[in-house]
Amino acid sequence: MVQNLLIVVIGIIACVAAVIDWHTKILPNRLNLAIAILSIIWACYSQTVIPAEAFWVWFFVVVVHMVLVVVPPYGLGGGDLKLIAALGITASVESRVLTWLILSYAMASFAALVLRSGRKAKTLAFGPWLVIAWIAAFVGQ
Repeated sequence: MVQNLLIVVIGIIACVAAVIDWHTKILPNRLNLAIAILSIIWACYSQTVIPAEAFWVWFFVVVVHMVLVVVPPYGLGGGDLKLIAALGITASVESRVLTWLILSYAMASFAALVLRSGRKAKTLAFGPWLVIAWIAAFVGQ
């Protein structure tokens, strides 16, 4: 019961962050921190997460995305990295991580093609696609 309530609250906060990111292309640190804290509390209550394995999966995902923040052509921002780290705690079961990341990159790529066609926009908010894919990964499991 507590786990489900925490996931719903995390989802609501993540949706608020996604809306803010969509409009401003900024993911507020306070919301990312709230998601991270609630995700850690969720992980403590969760019976499905094996701590050592979950940590290494989470660590790998964060490190890979740290590289994408540094490499200029990808345009992944620091807020996106923090959101990936925060939501990655709850998605730390390997199948959820893969589902989540594949969906988010696929949706963002599709959105970039559709939304940018005919425009010269250089940036696309990635946070909304991370959140939508995270919700889909949880609903699908």
